[in-house]
Amino acid sequence: MTEQEQVAKLKRLERIDELLRGTVKPARWPTTAPVEIRANHLPGEPVPYPQAVAGSFEPFAVGDAWGPLWGTTWLHVTGTVPAEFAGRDCALMVHLGYGGLSGFGAEGQVWIDGA
Repeated sequence: MTEQEQVAKLKRLERIDELLRGTVKPARWPTTAPVEIRANHLPGEPVPYPQAVAGSFEPFAVGDAWGPLWGTTWLHVTGTVPAEFAGRDCALMVHLGYGGLSGFGAEGQVWIDGA
């Protein structure tokens, strides 16, 4: 592939990425509502549910560190579904921070009211 062809291909890929980020993804989730997140950082894994919820949960924001390698972070998420969402499908979208590197990711498990 020539340099000119590579540049043209890169421009097409950048345009596709721009379309996805600017048009497609916002259309999938056009309305959002805030949630409050609190975290309990614990050493090691696995951490049983009773031990995790008995601990101290502190404010946690998007971009905060998840804790040490092989540690466990329990999140407590609360929010209110706005009245204007009535009759619509609702979801909590959580991105655990996977950066696309082989072998480097995160896993999650959801508990709702202890179950």
